Amino acid sequence: MGAILSSIKGLPYITDSAFMDIQSLEERVKKIEEKLREREEIKTGRYSALKQRRQKRELVRGWQRSFLRKAVPLAISYVAIGLFLQILQTPEPWLHALTPVLTITVFTAVTPLVRRYWFKWEGNKLEAERRDGL
Repeated sequence: MGAILSSIKGLPYITDSAFMDIQSLEERVKKIEEKLREREEIKTGRYSALKQRRQKRELVRGWQRSFLRKAVPLAISYVAIGLFLQILQTPEPWLHALTPVLTITVFTAVTPLVRRYWFKWEGNKLEAERRDGL
C-alpha cells in the first residue's frame, strides 16, 4: 500500500492535503481491521468456552445415566453392611446384607416410573387450571 501511495503522491493532480487524507484513511482502515480481528478472537474464545461447557454437560448427563454410578454405591453398601453384620456375629451376615441393597435397587428402579407419573399428573392439573382460567 505504501508503494501505491508514493506513486500517487508523484501525480501532479494529488495535493499534499489529499495525500494526507489518504494516509489517515489508511490508518483508519488498519485500526478497523485490528478491531475486527480482536472481535473475531473474542467470538472464537466464546465459542470454544460454550463448546467446552456443552461437552462437560454431556459428560455429566452420561454419568447420571451410567450403570457404574448406580452399581458402585450398591457394592459399597453391601460390603459395609456385610462387614457390620459380621462384626455383630449375625447368622448369615452376607445374605442379610442383601436386604438393604435390594431395597435401594428397587427404589431406584421405581423412582423414574413414579416421577413420570407425577409429571403427567401435574401437567394435567396445570392444563386444567389454564383451561378453567385459574
